[in-house]
Amino acid sequence: MKLLRLALRNLRRNGRRTLSTQLALTIGTAALLLFGGFVSDIASGLETAYVQRSGHLQLHREGYLALGSGNPTAFSIADSERLITALKNDALLKPMLRVVTPVLDTGGIAGNFLRQTSTQVMISGVIPDEQNRLQQWNDYHYPITLPPYPLAGSGENSALIGTGVARILGLCHTLKLDDCPSRAAVAAENDAAAPLDDDIAALAGQQTQNLTQQTDRQVDVLTTRLTGAPDIARLTVIDALNQGLQPLDNVYLAMHLATAQRLVFGAGDRRVTGIIIQLEHTDQIAAARARIEAVMATSFRDQPLELHDVFELNPMHGQIMHMFDTFFGLASLLVGIVAMFMIGNTMSMAVMERTMEIGTLRAMGVQRGGVIGLFITESLLMVLLGCGAGIALALTGDAALRLFSLRWIPPGMTYSVPLLANVASHPALIVQVSLGATCLAILAVGFAARRAASLNIIDALRYV
Repeated sequence: MKLLRLALRNLRRNGRRTLSTQLALTIGTAALLLFGGFVSDIASGLETAYVQRSGHLQLHREGYLALGSGNPTAFSIADSERLITALKNDALLKPMLRVVTPVLDTGGIAGNFLRQTSTQVMISGVIPDEQNRLQQWNDYHYPITLPPYPLAGSGENSALIGTGVARILGLCHTLKLDDCPSRAAVAAENDAAAPLDDDIAALAGQQTQNLTQQTDRQVDVLTTRLTGAPDIARLTVIDALNQGLQPLDNVYLAMHLATAQRLVFGAGDRRVTGIIIQLEHTDQIAAARARIEAVMATSFRDQPLELHDVFELNPMHGQIMHMFDTFFGLASLLVGIVAMFMIGNTMSMAVMERTMEIGTLRAMGVQRGGVIGLFITESLLMVLLGCGAGIALALTGDAALRLFSLRWIPPGMTYSVPLLANVASHPALIVQVSLGATCLAILAVGFAARRAASLNIIDALRYV
């Protein structure tokens, strides 16, 4: 207690220098906490977005991710309903599972012949109600509220497309999207198109009656069946959603799973290309993965299946977080260097100013360890006060962000979210920053404290 009182008195003796050091610690601590909380918020937001889209785990035929997109029929999963039932009824898996839903991904061509446009699309056959449940996962209580999945409650001939596909097919104005190209520009492009050959023009003329039956929201989707024969379906586009990445947005087309199965395999064939598995919590991935692999090894040996988690399927998550972690590391290094030099400079100046006092203490019998302990206590008190004020400032800044309701669109997401730091929700970050500042303070004061303790008593007493 006596050592603590002495340390407080010494800090108050040169209040201006102590205040400047504490101010630097306060600002540095607040900046690191706000930025660290912001990075953690990005991580939970990205994970939420990816899990809502693709679940925690996905089952595919072996080799599908490398080769299956070009030949989905050869890499399809047969008897998927039995596999899904086995997973849902497994005693160990059942408490962990939230949604288990099949999907059928394939390629095709979508055309809007009223607009004389067509484009290649990546078709995703889904069960809308289960997709709706997928996007309701929010284990981190992220401040987002998504509307119901557009295909939920729609007819089997309905489709959902990316906004890029809507622009290419001339459905931009029909679906009332933002940033639509002007109708005059689209008409000019169509008028400037190269003239058709006679035989193609004759074939086009035969389709006039069919075109009169097509509405503004309808597109024709052409795919190749298992036998190699083409098949076509006319679908009604009910909405267009931005998919976040332009390459995906320009090819995305979702339809009901039954419609996709009929187009690719024919009526009555229930094969799929993947099974999405969404868990209650992300930290259950390892346990669920081990159990699913055990179930496949015992009951489904005839089908070589492979399992991938959400982070393997979405490598962008790791890339984005590595970038932000690098930024946070650099910021921590810079703040730490500045704080260490300021603390070291303050303590070095204190040693010079108090040389006679140090000699007096040593002459009174205080050991070298006592002198070192005094300066370390002063340094730790500065860190305690500076970090405490920094934590309070960070919490105030977090509250200000909530008050002003700032929003932004993180990379890899398709909707704006509140700009938050959530400092109070990350106690581990507060502890890490505080411990880091404490270690830096001890390192910074070490040189000055050793120099003070090693002073010759006689020289210190006659120091002027």
